[in-house]
Amino acid sequence: MPPRRTPRSAPTLAPPPPPPPHRRHRRHRRHRRHRRAQVENLTSHYVFALGAYRGLYLLNWIYRYMTEDDYVQRIVWIAGVVQTGLYCDFFYHYYESKKGGMNKAVKLPV
Repeated sequence: MPPRRTPRSAPTLAPPPPPPPHRRHRRHRRHRRHRRAQVENLTSHYVFALGAYRGLYLLNWIYRYMTEDDYVQRIVWIAGVVQTGLYCDFFYHYYESKKGGMNKAVKLPV
């Protein structure tokens, strides 16, 4: 004889709980501020050499402007100053990383 089944009452469905406040975005943003990427030593030295070259080129332009009568190249000067300004950010991070020794990797913000 099969076992007797008892009738079940219909389950009462409670409304689902509200989702927790979403804070991932704020936390993610805070974490992103502190992310850094490492640059290999050879690459960082190469970029530093390029920036040093650009800085010396600026000194060359100043010298030529002072010594030559008709040396005016405003667009070249503006582009050179902008490019050197972009290198200055790298120089800061390069200096901060290399203070402890030349074999340390340069850490740049992402």
